[in-house]
Amino acid sequence: MLAMSSRVSAAILAAIVAASMLVPQPAAVAQVPTVRLLGEQTIPHRTNFQDTVVGGLSSIDHDPETGRYALLSDDWSDYSPARYYTAAIELDADGLHDVALTDVTLLRRPDGQTYPTIQDWRVEQHGYPEGVRNAFGTVDPEELRIDPLTGDLAWTSEGQRNVLSGGSPADAEPVLLDPTIRPSTADTTPFLVLERDYVGDAGTSIRIVEVSTSRAADVLDRHSLADGDFRPVSKRPLVDLGEPGATIDDIEGITWGPALPSGERTLLLVGGDDFSSAQSTRITALAVG
Repeated sequence: MLAMSSRVSAAILAAIVAASMLVPQPAAVAQVPTVRLLGEQTIPHRTNFQDTVVGGLSSIDHDPETGRYALLSDDWSDYSPARYYTAAIELDADGLHDVALTDVTLLRRPDGQTYPTIQDWRVEQHGYPEGVRNAFGTVDPEELRIDPLTGDLAWTSEGQRNVLSGGSPADAEPVLLDPTIRPSTADTTPFLVLERDYVGDAGTSIRIVEVSTSRAADVLDRHSLADGDFRPVSKRPLVDLGEPGATIDDIEGITWGPALPSGERTLLLVGGDDFSSAQSTRITALAVG
């Protein structure tokens, strides 16, 4: 059973994300792995599940202990209260066979209530002291990760800023972040990054690349990178999703799945429909070997 915490330090969350995205490295000189498409499954537009509207899925993670998956909706509580789903995903070396939602968990504020819509919060906010107001306001869920050691689930909010009624974003209250812990040496383990481009008539392209920080400069204490006097991270392409035949859409989430008997590792992607009938909610499964 996933335990959910609404606040987690940036350092812990970054460590969980990095751990879940580790690229398996053979003992010999690393070669670019082969990638093949196992399959895709689409969740119909505006599917109703346990009195919530399924859509806007922006993140996915795999719980190795239970075998279940967690999928976060980036709904600002406009269609249903802010939430994440758990799902059973059936796949093997022959394909992606089924995606079945099994539960939904509503994200809750410190007082146990669900997060309000932005319209409701503009009225409700005046009942909270300014020092704690941001912990109770509208959220913009975007990313979640399951701690592989404890099974706890951490989620983040982005974009939405709680603005006083009649104010502008410049009037928004500051959000105090938990302090982060800076390690004495950088973690140089390679990890995967999902890159998405959109260029005019050319449409959308999506790539997965392997990133290494082993030779990159530590820029934590630099005020600006404008002078270009630093060594960036190194990247090498893993796959352009168009090559194995995956559908190119609004893909946002990525996670490793279970290993296959062939030695390949499954890699799952999720794309949300933004609650628009012109887009689709889709799970894509790849085999990386």
